[in-house]
Amino acid sequence: MVIWRGIRETADEKTKDENRTVTAIDCLDGSEVDIELGQFIKGYTEGRVHENGWPEMLKLKDWPSPGASEEFLLYQRPEFLSKLPLIEYIHSKWGLLNVAAKLPYYSLQNDVGPKIYITYGTYEELGRGDSVTNLHTNMRDMVYLLMHTYEVKMKGWQRTKIEKIQRTFHEPDASHSHGDVEVTITEGDISLDTGPNVHGETDKSCSAFNVNEDEIMDYQVLTSAEAPCGTERRDVESGPSDIDEKAHVGAVWDVFRRQDVPKLIEYLMVHWKNLRNLAALSNESDSQVIHPLFDQAVYLNCDHKKKLKEDFGIEPWTFEQHLGEAVFIPSGCPFQARNLQSSVQLTLDFLSPESLEESIRLGEEIRCLPTNHKAKRQMLEVGKMSLYASSSAIKDVQKLALDPKVGPELGFDDPNLTALVSENLDKMIKRRQVACR
Repeated sequence: MVIWRGIRETADEKTKDENRTVTAIDCLDGSEVDIELGQFIKGYTEGRVHENGWPEMLKLKDWPSPGASEEFLLYQRPEFLSKLPLIEYIHSKWGLLNVAAKLPYYSLQNDVGPKIYITYGTYEELGRGDSVTNLHTNMRDMVYLLMHTYEVKMKGWQRTKIEKIQRTFHEPDASHSHGDVEVTITEGDISLDTGPNVHGETDKSCSAFNVNEDEIMDYQVLTSAEAPCGTERRDVESGPSDIDEKAHVGAVWDVFRRQDVPKLIEYLMVHWKNLRNLAALSNESDSQVIHPLFDQAVYLNCDHKKKLKEDFGIEPWTFEQHLGEAVFIPSGCPFQARNLQSSVQLTLDFLSPESLEESIRLGEEIRCLPTNHKAKRQMLEVGKMSLYASSSAIKDVQKLALDPKVGPELGFDDPNLTALVSENLDKMIKRRQVACR
């Protein structure tokens, strides 16, 4: 594949062993696993399974490196970026309307350059261990370009095992849906008491995956699998004529509006005990929710979204992402995604002028989180970005105003123009600070 080969030819990768060990995230429990890069690539096209036949969904972590991604996308294959719309907003270096692009190269701000995410995926919604991006929100604007997909077809015997294991989910899920849940919400803090039985429930749910192979029926194709939300159902093993119909659907996205966030948080708090995933159940530190969106710990399936609409009257935009399509996520809009195929996503972080106010508001919320919360590692220095962007704009205005060829044509005849811009900038800097309590 061109992408694999191109990344390996970058300066960061040439000096490294082709079969070196990389780190991946197992979507079943959120744990980190070490795997040879060659084995991961093989699993990308052929699939991987756990010992009991359950699909092993992996997501590469920190590979390729930011340097390799930038070299590959900006210098080797710039056509990938050139195909994106609104390039003046999203380009990390030359985006005229990207506020983050105005930071100097020596800034210590978190890397906002292009990134490549490589993940496994499966069309059927497994219920546990799906290849998903959990529901969360970002300070940044985001764009995801689907660069490559590969469908790993599930064998009939494997589907039979999966169906057998899925039937064991109902009992643990039913036990999670009962019992009292104490919810405490205070300014700057959200907490939920899940009771003392977290570890017992964890062991019970995890044991559901230990299925005796002797109990599994022989090969058969199950036709009752549910299609993911927003997609049409299809047969398990399709013929060549079905390839165009699949149309390389790589992921299904759910994006919520900013104004629906309060109701969404209320729903998540009320139903947190049902929504928490295996990673939350298996980790004592995750048994208490700090902030249901910044924690990035749950995924809403079709049933959850239906109940959300019935109880709170809100629903997300749900749509498919096909090969070559880009998905834009504005700052402050909660979103989640599920991969239907093994896929390679190009991701760009940017900050548009339209999202500055929302990004500042989110920053104030994040500052009120506990010191060790993972959301604090993704904090944007929005004030610094705004200052550099304003300074850059002022310099451009001054150059145009002083240019004898351009200034008169654009009507820059007001000598107080720069002073007015500086005055507005000063007002922005002196905005009221919200204290955390």
